[in-house]
Amino acid sequence: MRTRLGMSLGRLAALCHYSVGHISNVEHGTKPATGDFAKACDSALDTDGLFERIVLAQDRSAIRQSRSCPGQLPPTASLFVGRSPLLDALDGILDGMRVADSASVVSIDGAAGIGKTTLAVKWAHSVRERFPDGVLFSDLRGYSADANPRLPDEVLEDFLRALGSAPSDIPEGADQRSALLRSMLAGSRTLVVLDNAADSAQVRPLLPGGPGCLALVTSRKRLAGLAVREGAHRIGVDPLSLNESLALLREVVGVDRVDAELAAAEDLIRLCSQLPLAIRVAAERIAAHPYRSVTELTAELLADDDRLDLLAAGDDESLTVRAVFSWSYKALHDGAARLFRLLGLHPGGSVSVASVSALAGVDHAEAQLCLDELSLAHLIEQAHHGRYQLHDLLRVYAADLGRLLDPEASRRDAVHRLVSWYLHTASDAWTQLTPHRQHLALDPLPDGVVPLSFADYADAIDWCDSELNGFTGIIQDAASVELHDDAWRLAVALFDYFLVRNPWSVWISTHIVALDSARECGDVLGQGWVLTGLGEAYRRRGDLDRAEECFTQALSICRLHGGRIGHAWVLAGLGYVAMGRTRFDTAVEHLSEMIDLCREREYPFGEATGLANLGASYRELGRLSEALDCGRTALAIYESLDDQRGQAYALVRLGRTLLALENTAEASECFLRAISLNREVTDTWGAADAMIEYGRLLIKDGRTEEALDCWRAALSDFDEIDKVRAAQVREQISELG
Repeated sequence: MRTRLGMSLGRLAALCHYSVGHISNVEHGTKPATGDFAKACDSALDTDGLFERIVLAQDRSAIRQSRSCPGQLPPTASLFVGRSPLLDALDGILDGMRVADSASVVSIDGAAGIGKTTLAVKWAHSVRERFPDGVLFSDLRGYSADANPRLPDEVLEDFLRALGSAPSDIPEGADQRSALLRSMLAGSRTLVVLDNAADSAQVRPLLPGGPGCLALVTSRKRLAGLAVREGAHRIGVDPLSLNESLALLREVVGVDRVDAELAAAEDLIRLCSQLPLAIRVAAERIAAHPYRSVTELTAELLADDDRLDLLAAGDDESLTVRAVFSWSYKALHDGAARLFRLLGLHPGGSVSVASVSALAGVDHAEAQLCLDELSLAHLIEQAHHGRYQLHDLLRVYAADLGRLLDPEASRRDAVHRLVSWYLHTASDAWTQLTPHRQHLALDPLPDGVVPLSFADYADAIDWCDSELNGFTGIIQDAASVELHDDAWRLAVALFDYFLVRNPWSVWISTHIVALDSARECGDVLGQGWVLTGLGEAYRRRGDLDRAEECFTQALSICRLHGGRIGHAWVLAGLGYVAMGRTRFDTAVEHLSEMIDLCREREYPFGEATGLANLGASYRELGRLSEALDCGRTALAIYESLDDQRGQAYALVRLGRTLLALENTAEASECFLRAISLNREVTDTWGAADAMIEYGRLLIKDGRTEEALDCWRAALSDFDEIDKVRAAQVREQISELG
């Protein structure tokens, strides 16, 4: 049995990720062309790994005397805040070097502008004394603006010269130079800092080979190759925390200015995605204008299209956020670059491989390859298995690039593919959630778009849950490119999911946009469908006036333009509103008319729903025999349809009638079965509602403490999904307790 979804599970935040486990790295020396030092070691060069061990054992002092002690670290950043867990992790790795039998490698990775270099240099300065033989440093320019990373043999030459090699002693070619570097570093304690690496291949020739040395590598990619072959430890750098970000802002702008407008400062930080570089550049802009408020600049940043331009440092393009992001973008292959631009059109907080495939019009495998490349470049981040997300600033940058580089027609086609994918996938989910409800006819799919299909109810719910935060944006995007038919149909296709989960803001916002689209395209019956869904959202929220207004408008549409099944559901909505206002005679009128329409159209699902609520209305009017007949008939129809959620719905209403008839044994069976069925189909609201009813039965049976436990469990659920109902339950508990 599936347990309810939507509970707060708690999140594990990993501040650093690194893999441990060294792989033995047996080197094959290559004979240098010239140099007294190389000639003295000729006999050892052709023996696997012997050179390093012989030198280490026989004459460490000779090695140190034969080379210089470089000190190439750049100055540490003038401002550095937070990062204590990462610094501690680096310290722990350094302490572990005492038992290592080869050079240690640490890979620091994270998005552009997140502070990788600052962290690496800060830590390197703090441990400088533990590397008495010097520090080598190189910016490998893996993501430089000119797209020309430094070649390993160029860096090797710099390192060898810094270590004291004469130009005539430096061999040609990266392989020979790499071997000489390892030879010169053998037996030493040297720190090698390799900043802004493009990939593992660029780094590998620059690594020391023997114990005592440490290579510290920064990159926007996760250098998986270094972990596999060199046993590299990995440190992942995340955005600054809110407190760390505020500390950075205070350092630049001043404590008084920031604290005087703390809310605006926090908004500014969030707009910068808590990236240190973005915060620093924005902070400098504020500091340069002492008479401009934090609130004023934050308001400017809210204009997404201008945000990155506002963050430009002005006289130094390398310090602009746009340039930093462009370094990563220019290194992409064409397919990944195009996909990145298209991601600026995707409104979801996170994206799935399947939706990205539709957006780009490519197959799943190609979409995954492109996403992998973007993920390695930290232009996107893997949110969790199979889903990816962009930082807000990166999304703006992607959209800017798309507007600049992609024809408007191709961008509209991409949105059309994405919207169609969502619509057809949501329609399949709708079929799984409520197979017996009438569904809408859909237009054919665009070429190359393959929607998802779901094996069962649980799979459909899981997909809707994963996409929930993007539904409003998708419908808005559809409307923005005049795909109005798709916009309103997508909202309607999500109705039964909304009934299960009750995500009020998304439910209402999607339907408001959808209603405008239905009106825009002149689809009157579409307006009726959307108004019915919107009315039910308002009714469940307890806003009966708005609900009745929506249902009344929908009823007028149905009476003028037909749509018998839609007409039936509008009558159901009006019946529910009347029940909410305790106007049960009116409810009986609406629900009886609904049932007649459903029987006329041979629509048993609608008939069962009407009967279940007609029985509830009869019960409130004291007509218990009629209520019992309606309840049993409704349950029998749902059972014939094998509709578990419908059965649970009918069981709760039948149980209430049985309880009114003093048949507590059968009523108890109804409520417990309803709880079980609702949990099985992950209907949290329905399960909680059934628990409330079971609690009432327990009270009537004199089992007050058990009833309180039952209501508290229901309250926990309602607190998450229905604040109005939660308040009612809390009052019931207070009165009973």
